[in-house]
Amino acid sequence: MAAEARVIGNLALDVGEPSGAADRARRHPSLRTLRPLAKVDASPAALELGSLPARGLGGLPAAFTARMRAVDGSVFYLSTSPVEREALAESGAIALEAEEWEAITLAVETDRMWAGDLVQALRTRGVTGRLEVDALLDGVSYERATAELSFETGRDSRDFSVARVLQRIGARIDDVSFGTEASFP
Repeated sequence: MAAEARVIGNLALDVGEPSGAADRARRHPSLRTLRPLAKVDASPAALELGSLPARGLGGLPAAFTARMRAVDGSVFYLSTSPVEREALAESGAIALEAEEWEAITLAVETDRMWAGDLVQALRTRGVTGRLEVDALLDGVSYERATAELSFETGRDSRDFSVARVLQRIGARIDDVSFGTEASFP
């Protein structure tokens, strides 16, 4: 069997894996193929956001924007403020909506998303697009994936924190701002 290598940007996701194991390797990339992001001292706001349940961020009473970084170093934002998302998009930044974050969370909870998948999803989405939820969930609808998760665990699994989701997809929170005033360049 010949070895396969799929490369997304400069990330080799399944180098040395035998043919037929490409999907498994994409879902569980070797630790040597993805280097973790450098540790930085997190702000109190980033630590607090990281400790919140990952689902339901769109329902928080105050709008916020979190600057995040994927394992390849690309910066993206999670914002519950439509004004802030629009301003970020105009500046050329990727700004996810709460619904897109919910899809990422569900994909992580159901073991359908890993670091390489986040990088690919962000590149595919671009500045003005939307995440392909069906692609994140392997062609399963959001409702069906939620039902499958509830069936598998016997409960509605809402216990993943933001930090746990980010750890699974190899990302981190750089900074958080609240309201409409942005603290980002």
